[in-house]
Amino acid sequence: MLRLLLFILILCTAYIHTASQPIATATWRNHICNSNLRQIIDAPDEVICISEYSFFTYTKSDASLTFYDKTTGLSDWRIQYAAYDPITDNIIIAYKNSNLDFIKNNVVINKPDIKNKTLSSTKTINSIKIYNAIAYMCTDFGIVLYDLNKHEFKDTYIIGESASYIKINDIAIWRDSIYAATSNGVKVATLNSPELFNYNEWHQNLIITNGEIEKLVVHDDRLFIVKEDTIYAYDGLTFSSFHVENNYRFSSLHSTDDGLIFTASLYIGSSYTDDMVKLLYDDGTQELISYTWGYKSQDAIAINGDYYIADAVGLFITDGAISFRPWYANFPFPYAYWLTYQDNKIWMAPNGHIGNYLPTGFNYYTGYDWYNYNEYNTVGLSNKYDFTSIAINKNNKQIAAGSYINGVYTLNTDNTYTWYDETNSSLQKNTVDNNIYFIADVLYDDDGNLWVANAGANQPLSVRNNNGIWKSFTLGAGATDRTIRKLMMDYYGRLWLLTRFGGLIVYDPGEDIMITTDDQWAKIDNSKGIPSGIIYSMCEDINGDIWVGTESGIAVMRCNYDIFNNCDADLIRTSLDGIGSYLFENVAISAITIDGANRKWVGTNDGVYLISADGTQELLHFTAETSPLLDNKVNSIAINHMTGEVFISCDNGVSSYRSDATAGSLEELDLKIFPNPFTINKDQMITIQQLVINAYVKITDISGALVYETTANGGTVAWNGKNYLGQDVASGVYLVFSSSADGNLKKVGKFAIIQ
Repeated sequence: MLRLLLFILILCTAYIHTASQPIATATWRNHICNSNLRQIIDAPDEVICISEYSFFTYTKSDASLTFYDKTTGLSDWRIQYAAYDPITDNIIIAYKNSNLDFIKNNVVINKPDIKNKTLSSTKTINSIKIYNAIAYMCTDFGIVLYDLNKHEFKDTYIIGESASYIKINDIAIWRDSIYAATSNGVKVATLNSPELFNYNEWHQNLIITNGEIEKLVVHDDRLFIVKEDTIYAYDGLTFSSFHVENNYRFSSLHSTDDGLIFTASLYIGSSYTDDMVKLLYDDGTQELISYTWGYKSQDAIAINGDYYIADAVGLFITDGAISFRPWYANFPFPYAYWLTYQDNKIWMAPNGHIGNYLPTGFNYYTGYDWYNYNEYNTVGLSNKYDFTSIAINKNNKQIAAGSYINGVYTLNTDNTYTWYDETNSSLQKNTVDNNIYFIADVLYDDDGNLWVANAGANQPLSVRNNNGIWKSFTLGAGATDRTIRKLMMDYYGRLWLLTRFGGLIVYDPGEDIMITTDDQWAKIDNSKGIPSGIIYSMCEDINGDIWVGTESGIAVMRCNYDIFNNCDADLIRTSLDGIGSYLFENVAISAITIDGANRKWVGTNDGVYLISADGTQELLHFTAETSPLLDNKVNSIAINHMTGEVFISCDNGVSSYRSDATAGSLEELDLKIFPNPFTINKDQMITIQQLVINAYVKITDISGALVYETTANGGTVAWNGKNYLGQDVASGVYLVFSSSADGNLKKVGKFAIIQ
C-alpha cells in the first residue's frame, strides 16, 4: 500500500528566535538553508534533523522547530555526521573538518582533538555508534572511543595490517563481538578483549573479505551488511544475499520494530536518476514508501508506526491521514551570490555568473522573514534558470530580474509579467555561447528606465525607457571588454559599468537616453591610478567619491564631478596591521558597501572588514574562525539602512550582523530605543535609532547629570551602559537628548537600566 504523508517542508529558514524579531546591536544571525537533509535521529521528545550547514529539532508533541548553528553556540558549521545517546542525553555533532561538539541541555562542549591531530591519513568521521555511553567514532584512520559520562577520549583502535591506517565506515556490536565495516571487507574482534587497540586482535571476517563495506546493522539477531547495491545477512553460521537493488547505492539502513527500512539512490555514471524509500518486513514482504515532492532521499527512520524521511527537499512525516498537508517555511536559497538593498528589503539572487541551470528564482528578506519567487508560486518562472540580479522600480514597484540563461523578467504589482529576449527587446545572445543571454545585472534609474548588462553581446548595454522602448549600445571607442559584470548609477546620473578585464567604463547618456549625439564615455583602468585593471567591486559613498575594489586593493576616485576630463584615482596610505602601505594592498576586494556613517564594509577572501569613512582605520574584522560568518570568501554585501543590519553572502550562505550605524534622518522622528529596559551584563548594547543624521547625543540620569555623550553613526548610537570611567551606571531612568549639527532639530527620549 502507499502511505500518504504529512509533509513538513523545511526548505530553508532564517533562524530560531531571530527569524521573527530584530537582533540586538553587535550580534549575529545566520540565514541558512535547511533543505538537503542528510540524517534523522530519534530522541525521546523530538526528532533531530541534520543538514549540511546546521541542524534543527522537531518536537513530537507540538511540531515546533528549534534551530542550531554557530550563532546559538555551535563551534563549527559543516556537519558530517551526528548521533544521539539516550543514556547521557548527549547530541554528538561531527563536522567535516573532524571537529566535535557534544550538546546537552543547550550546553555545548567542544572537542577539537581529532581536528587538531597531525596524521598522515585523512581524518573524516564517517559514522558514530554508541554503546553503553561510549561513542565509537568510525574515521578514515581507525576507531576512536569517547566516554560520554566523563567527556574524555578513551582509546583509539588502529586495525589495519601491521597497525596501518584503514578507513572505517561503520561498526556494530553483536553477540560477543565487535564488527568493523572497512574499505577492504569486514573485520571482527572479541568485544571483551583488553587489547582491542592491538591490530592483531582484529581478523578479516570470512563474511566479506574485500571491497568497500558501507554499513552494518543488527536486527532480529542477525547482522546486515551493505556493500554496493546489495544487503547481505549473517546469522553467525550462514551468509547470504538478503536484498538487491540493482545499480542503487544505499544511503541509510535502520532496524524497525518489524523489519528494516532503507533509502537508496540510482546513479548512472555520476548522474543522479532516481531514489527510493523501502521497508523490508520480517515476514518477507516489501513496501515502497511513496511521497509527493520528494527528491534524493538520504535517510528514513520509523517511530511508533510513522516514518520520518530526510531528502534534498526537506523533512517528510507520515501521519496515517488520507492526504498530506504541506507546512511551508520561507527561506533563503542555499547558494547566495548577489545581494542588494532596495524597497526597504534585502534582495538575493542565488546564481553567480555561471550557467548552472538552477530553477531557483529569487527572494527577499523583510527583517522578519524570507519570501520566495519561484516556479511554484510565481507566474512566468517555470523552466527559467540562473537569476543573477534584481532591481525594483521605485516609481511603480515593478520587479526586474536578470537571468544568465533566459533574458530579463519583469513582474508588476498586478501579477502580470513579461520575459524580454531577442524577440521583443534589444537584448542579444552571447557571442561565445549562442544559447544564453548572460544578463549580469539590471538597474532602474530615478526616472524608471531599466538598464541591462547584457554581458558578452556585441552591444552589451541595453535600456528600456519608461515608455517601453528598447535600445542597445556599444561601450565607446576605448572599450576592450564587452563582459559587463555590474552596473551603478552615480549622483550625477552617469552609469558606471564594471567589466571583467577591461576596467571601468563611465557612460553619460546626456539629456535623452535614446539620442546618442550627446553621449560621453570614459574608461578607467590602471593607467588612471587603479591598482589593477581587474575590478571586482565599486560603490559611491556619501561624499560622492567612487570606491573601486580590484584584485590588488582599493582605489578612490575623488574627482567624479570631472570624470571625463582629468580624473585619476587615489590610493589610501594606511598603517593597518597586515594590510601593507596602501589600503588592502595586493588583496582581492570582492565587495564594498557604504553604511549610514559613510564607513566602508569590505569583502575579501579573508572575511569582511569594517573600515573608517576615510579608509585609514580598521574598525572590525570578521572571519569564519572568529565569528559566526559562514565562510571567509565573501561574494556580496548589502545593508538594511533602516536597521543597520549588514548582510554578507558567502559561497555557503548568508550571515548578518547588526552594526551601530543606520541612515540618518533629515527630519525629526520619534526616537527608537531598544532594548528597554536595558539589563547590564545581559544585553550587549542599548541602541538609539531614528536620529537626525550625525546628531549630537547626550545621555543623562533623571537628575540631569551627564553620563555619556557622542555623535551618531548616521542615525544610530549604541551604548554599553558604562560611564566615562568604564563603570556600569546605576539602575534607574535615563534621558536621551539629541540635536542636529545646527541645533535646529531636537528630540528627547528615555529608557530604563536594570543592574
